[in-house]
Amino acid sequence: MPIARSTATFARLCPRPTLLPPDVVGLMVDAARRTDASRRDRRTRSDRIASLSSLDLRLLRIVSEHRVATQTQLELLVEDIPARTLRYRAARLHRLGLVGRSRPYRERGSAPHHFWPTRHGDALARGAPPPRGGERSEPNPTFIGHAAAVTGFYVALARRLAHGVRLACFVREAEAREQFQGRDGRRRAIAPEARVELEDKQGRRLVGRYFRAFEQGTMPERACASRIAGLTQRLEGLRARREELAVEGRSQRSRSRTRTSAHSRRTSAR
Repeated sequence: MPIARSTATFARLCPRPTLLPPDVVGLMVDAARRTDASRRDRRTRSDRIASLSSLDLRLLRIVSEHRVATQTQLELLVEDIPARTLRYRAARLHRLGLVGRSRPYRERGSAPHHFWPTRHGDALARGAPPPRGGERSEPNPTFIGHAAAVTGFYVALARRLAHGVRLACFVREAEAREQFQGRDGRRRAIAPEARVELEDKQGRRLVGRYFRAFEQGTMPERACASRIAGLTQRLEGLRARREELAVEGRSQRSRSRTRTSAHSRRTSAR
């Protein structure tokens, strides 16, 4: 093994004459070289991240917001940019360590890559300080497929809504959790994969909830039954509330007509 090819590195490690065996000195020099190379790589990576374009950040925010997005979904959501450019930009984000990517269950072939944010990429997209500690491990294929399906639901809504209807709100998982009071008076909650609010031209809103786990059959039977029961009670409560609002609306209209009629009679009597 060569002892030392870099005089500066050797001088830094061994400022005084040393009696260490040549092999040990060679290992120390190699370790110093690797450390220097790693520092240069980190500086270069930081410079590249600092020079990210608005398109790079746009793609990173989409992946961070939806947790998982496929290459096809990115191309559908960013239609004003050529697909080839989007593929290059997504691959660049992956090389910089800002997103991870895989093809669940099919690493070879033409299947689209699935992207998810790394801890560093997530912090950059949210404007948070750089995280400490190691990187998160690659998600399991079941989670990747599940999250990509929910993102696909968002893409379908964003692109195929009827004219005059817009997507006012779309929240996922924990943010979509809703608490309510069940028939037995106890506090319960439902946690859909997504909660959606649509708005028409008159400003009226329609709230919907999307449950993906039922379609995949990945939930245990007992948990599935509990979830269905909670959803049923929530829908019953919403239906009862809607009927109450309808009754209140009819009562208000009736009182308004009565007041109008009384006012008309008084005016005629004068």
